Amino acid sequence: MKNMMLKTAGALLVAALAGQTYAADLSKSTNIRGDLEKNCQGSFTKAKVLSSAEASKFCKCTIDSQAKMTNAEEWEIQSAVNAKKDPRTLPVVKRTEQYMNTCAGSNLIKKVQAAAASAAKK
Repeated sequence: MKNMMLKTAGALLVAALAGQTYAADLSKSTNIRGDLEKNCQGSFTKAKVLSSAEASKFCKCTIDSQAKMTNAEEWEIQSAVNAKKDPRTLPVVKRTEQYMNTCAGSNLIKKVQAAAASAAKK
C-alpha cells in the first residue's frame, strides 16, 4: 500500500511516508497513537526532511487524519489504485487533503511532497 500511496499527490497526504511510521513494533505499546507520532517524527528528522518542530506538527496531523479514516475508506483507496483509477477523486482523499492543508499548512505539505518525489526517483 505504501507504493500506491506515493503514486498520487492526494494519497501521499494520506500516507505521508507513514509506511515508515508503522515500521516499529507496537505490540507492547500502551500509547499507540503517541508512539506512531514519535516514530513518524523520527523518520522525518532522521531523513533530514523536516526539523523536529515541523515533523511534530506534520506527524500529528497525519496520524489524526489516518485515525479518522475507516477500513472501508482504506479499501476504497486501494481498490481505486488496483483498478488503475486516480484515488484523488474519492471523497475520503479530498477530505484528507483539506484536513491536512488546514492542519499542517501548504508549505509543510509541499516540503514533504518534494522529498517524497525526490525519494521516488532514486
